[in-house]
Amino acid sequence: METRFKVVGQLNRIIRSEEIEISSESLKVLYTVPNSTFSKNTRRLTSAELNFCFRPNAKAEIDRLAKFGCENQSMNFDQRLERAIERGQRQRDAETRERALQALTEEECRNIHSKSRLELSEHVEAGLHKLADYFPGFDYETLMSADGWGARIRRDDLAPGPPGTKGLVHFYSHIEMLVRPYSPTRIVELVARGAIRNKEVLSRSHFQQLTQVDIDGFRDVVDQWILEYAEKFSARA
Repeated sequence: METRFKVVGQLNRIIRSEEIEISSESLKVLYTVPNSTFSKNTRRLTSAELNFCFRPNAKAEIDRLAKFGCENQSMNFDQRLERAIERGQRQRDAETRERALQALTEEECRNIHSKSRLELSEHVEAGLHKLADYFPGFDYETLMSADGWGARIRRDDLAPGPPGTKGLVHFYSHIEMLVRPYSPTRIVELVARGAIRNKEVLSRSHFQQLTQVDIDGFRDVVDQWILEYAEKFSARA
């Protein structure tokens, strides 16, 4: 009686590890792993695979592959299950934060925003002061307007224009950072804009919900934006 088998993907790896050359053009019989879950992965075997099937230890190897296939599928399911649980936990945390935000009174939200704005604007001012010290010629100014609170450094330079032009050209450079005013969205938002020699090089925005404001995280963002601007100005000025 002719014996038929189903092919599992791991079989090829074992054959390759045995340094047996596989020719897809040599088709012989079907190889079926008993009780295997890989029924869809069925194809004809090459002569090298067929020779492997009738090796003395082939039965043990095949049984091991079938067991591995079931364990591998179980592991994949476990991974999917863990991801589903993680997604549910993230959704629950988001809903908890939303309920906490809704529970805050308007006055409490404004107080949190005001405290965060003061701490953040102080860090902005200190960082821009230090940047101006490294590049003499920048003028510092504090910003307080309907757009927000923060600081700006700016400079005007006269320099020769592009080749072929006559006279001097006016170049304007600046960087400013603002904490946006309180709004019904109940967030703390920081924005930054910067230009070097009449060309915009920086436009950023970062915000956090009032219920999860991380001032240290905001400080890191401010530092990163200042460093980015400093590197670009040093390269172009």
